[in-house]
Amino acid sequence: MPQAAAIAAAWGITYDLLTGDLTQANYSSLRAGRLAFKRRLEQIQWLLLIPRWCQPVWDAWIAAALRAGVLAPREGGYPVEWGPPAFEMVDPLKDALAEKAMLRMGLRTWGDAVAAQGLDPEKQLAEIVKWNKRFDETNSVFDFDARKVSNAGLTQARAAGASIPDSDPPLDADAATGAAVPRDPAAAMVQVVLSDEMGAALRAELAPAMASAEAAAEAARAATAENAEALRDLRATADGVALAMGDSRAALAGSAEQIAAAAASVAAAAERAAQPRTGVLVRDAQNRVTGVEYR
Repeated sequence: MPQAAAIAAAWGITYDLLTGDLTQANYSSLRAGRLAFKRRLEQIQWLLLIPRWCQPVWDAWIAAALRAGVLAPREGGYPVEWGPPAFEMVDPLKDALAEKAMLRMGLRTWGDAVAAQGLDPEKQLAEIVKWNKRFDETNSVFDFDARKVSNAGLTQARAAGASIPDSDPPLDADAATGAAVPRDPAAAMVQVVLSDEMGAALRAELAPAMASAEAAAEAARAATAENAEALRDLRATADGVALAMGDSRAALAGSAEQIAAAAASVAAAAERAAQPRTGVLVRDAQNRVTGVEYR
């Protein structure tokens, strides 16, 4: 394994691509390795293969076709756009959502996203137009059709009485001549009014739930206020206990000092008592013994 890993590093590829061994790989390491390999391969494609091999071959073929009369000279020549094969996604769902977010934020164009998948944007758009027309002709509705279904799976807003999908022609026919005339702008106003009515009905249906939610929020705020008051009382009690403990510690400290002083006095007395002493008889003027004096 160490030799295979060294060979893979020297070639600029990952160990699993060299050996096919995924026993030591997990999702994070596999994704990080594939992204690094993708960047290296894109550098080779766009900085080496396409400009140094593909483009010269294309230019040579175009020049030969012009000399042979197969192609006619034209202003601007015959440009070409190169599209390397697409990289397979490690996590298609997450990568697709990230691609969609970049498109919505304007960080990438739709054509770039299609080209990154190895497809021709013009051909892809033509296919989309063709199949959308076919869906409308057959009144077919699919949840991937953003014209008819939203990202949440709901039908998009449309005029009253319109079928799903809306099969009305973009132009109305004149009753007298049968000629196509622009549709009455009032139709769009009807759709807006209906959308407002639907919104009002929806708000009316959601009103009880919203009231319940507001009541629950108010109860939660009240409980929070009560908890805050209890917390303040607890802090006050804790401060009182701390003050009492401080007084107790001071009293204990004074008692300890008194006890230490008494113990010192007792120790001094004991020390004096332990020392040897000489007794001398004390006599009065008549030479009578009146006591004993220890020296």
